[in-house]
Amino acid sequence: MKKQKVRRQLAHEKKSKSREYNYNADDDGISILPEEILTSIVSLLPLKDAAVTRTLSRRWRYLRTKNLNFDVGQQALNLSDCSKRKLKFKRRRYIKWVNTVINQYDTADDANIDHFRVSFDLHASHGHSISNWIRFAMQKRVQILELEFLVGGQCVRSNWPTFGNNDNYNLDRLLFFASKGGDEVGFKSLKVLNLVGVNVDGEVIEYLLSNCLLLERLQVTHSSKLANLRVVGSSRPSSLALKHLEIKLCSGIRTVEICDAENLVSLCCDRCELKPMGLVIRNVPMLVDLKIDFGVYDVHAIFTALSCCLSQLQTLELKLGFEEYVENPVYPMLTNLKELKLALYPHDGHILAQLIPFMEVSPFLQKLALKITEWDEDEEEQEFFIKPAKCSHHSLKELEVFGYGGRPNEDELIIYFIENAVSLQKIIVNPCLFMEFPHIRVSKHKKDMMEEEEEMARAHAMEHLKQKVPSTIDFICL
Repeated sequence: MKKQKVRRQLAHEKKSKSREYNYNADDDGISILPEEILTSIVSLLPLKDAAVTRTLSRRWRYLRTKNLNFDVGQQALNLSDCSKRKLKFKRRRYIKWVNTVINQYDTADDANIDHFRVSFDLHASHGHSISNWIRFAMQKRVQILELEFLVGGQCVRSNWPTFGNNDNYNLDRLLFFASKGGDEVGFKSLKVLNLVGVNVDGEVIEYLLSNCLLLERLQVTHSSKLANLRVVGSSRPSSLALKHLEIKLCSGIRTVEICDAENLVSLCCDRCELKPMGLVIRNVPMLVDLKIDFGVYDVHAIFTALSCCLSQLQTLELKLGFEEYVENPVYPMLTNLKELKLALYPHDGHILAQLIPFMEVSPFLQKLALKITEWDEDEEEQEFFIKPAKCSHHSLKELEVFGYGGRPNEDELIIYFIENAVSLQKIIVNPCLFMEFPHIRVSKHKKDMMEEEEEMARAHAMEHLKQKVPSTIDFICL
């Protein structure tokens, strides 16, 4: 009798625990939240983790993440050493993964997608699938679209200067029209567009800017078809919403015209071999952040091309070198400049003399960041060093030298600012070698040599340079 009573008690307790567990599964304090909040929670998770949440309960099963980020991670993307057979298999598996996920979304459903990103080693032969993904993104009124087709996990298909490659996926304007009836679909909600390894010409970009009235950020990297870029607003108020424009590694570009872009805040044209005469900028009243890497290094020609916006710039990044030394050059005033970034060559004996004219026309400069390019083994170190006259710099608070190699001219440069920048508060020395083309892989032997040079430079900075820095200045060696 006692045993039966105990069994009944145990069965009752087990049943109660089961009910309690089921209750918590559906009423756990999170599941009772409104669907909009649950969707936001799921959208913050990585795509694979978001898929797992569908098993939590019936309520979660039908939630759809608004962020479709098909990111396999950097380690999985390191495909450069894969055999052709293995790479082909991985591509098929990636495409199948993307297709499986987007097929779960009913095209008739009104649910929108905020963010759609694909990042893998894909090219023109996968154009059918890629085009379908873009159409899906359009139908779902995507706000952020990122197509990153990296070769072997890298940013380029070949070494400089032939960055362009005909294997890139071609983005055609016809894609923005529906297949039936020719009705325009377009990207009415698009705010950010990032294209890497996608061939796009100036006509398509001009079309996007004219029709994507909410587009605020446009990034184009490694497009061989981009030759002439026009970013031109119209007479309509706020006709061009674009705030940030980045063009990188587009070696075929010849002209860039930016006119009446009244909302443009930042412009980057990096490693495109653009000549100053090919750049036209007019009426960009909001432009404050500018990075330009021209194919030539005539500072006067560069400043002439930028004459309409120099006085309003707050951040400026340029590359110097391969220019005959000119004593006491006269540059236009940079009255609002707060941060200056310059890429320099370490074998240049007048490295400091090149800097001083920039300092003299930037009275309110607070941060100076110098990037020393990779040391060329074929170049001999300069024995001479041109020392300019001492001149006080009252606003400079921070000096950063990235790519520091412990060379005499670099030490002289840092000591000069210690002695002349009266408000200097911080010096950051980073021996990590700044490579002109960091996306290009190097051999293990080369990498080992670079790491050894970095350690030697770091030891030199701590042993010889740090002791010359006064205690009032924070010295950091990374």
